[in-house]
Amino acid sequence: MTERAAIVAELQVLTQRQADLVARLERLEAIAPSSEPANGSGGLKLLTAAEVMQITGLSRGKVYQLARAGGLGVVRCGEKSLRFSERGLSTWLERGEI
Repeated sequence: MTERAAIVAELQVLTQRQADLVARLERLEAIAPSSEPANGSGGLKLLTAAEVMQITGLSRGKVYQLARAGGLGVVRCGEKSLRFSERGLSTWLERGEI
């Protein structure tokens, strides 16, 4: 394995670890003793870019632009795949930044 390939592989591992940690943190923040969802999900729901577009009316390009700027709750799932935290999106919408 070349040094470049080793670095890319390590970045992929770190990216996945980051997504796992963000998901765990969101579950911890979402759980309240009297309000845990009946479906057992711990309150965590991740949305696709298409779902964010549908909810907000924004274009795909604008959704990804906001993701890059840190304006939405983004969870990276693998090297190229992003998901958006429903909770992060709700917070962003509540701030009226649309």
